[in-house]
Amino acid sequence: MQEKININIAVDVVAALSEQTLHNHIFMMDNSIFNSSCQGTSNLTTSCQAGQIIQWVIYAIDLQTPVAIKNITFIGAKNDTYNKDESKFLYNEQDNLDSNTWTGIVPWYMVP
Repeated sequence: MQEKININIAVDVVAALSEQTLHNHIFMMDNSIFNSSCQGTSNLTTSCQAGQIIQWVIYAIDLQTPVAIKNITFIGAKNDTYNKDESKFLYNEQDNLDSNTWTGIVPWYMVP
């Protein structure tokens, strides 16, 4: 069985709210052994295998301003997207959208 991939997301919430964009204010890193690209940027591309468990954890850089994950999308090899609203493979620990941790299984039908 493959190891779980952890994706840590840090958000500069104050800057994002001030500028009304996440561009340059979100930083993502993972521990994938498959050479993910764009570590430490908002353009992280996590390399993984079908059936692998992925866990996303989000952190606010400014601890007084809350931050939450509202949407997670898998992008397949043909740029097909698989959104959390269209599938049953994503869940969060409190079963609500304002959770800081989400866990999902990479769909078996996705091409690496």
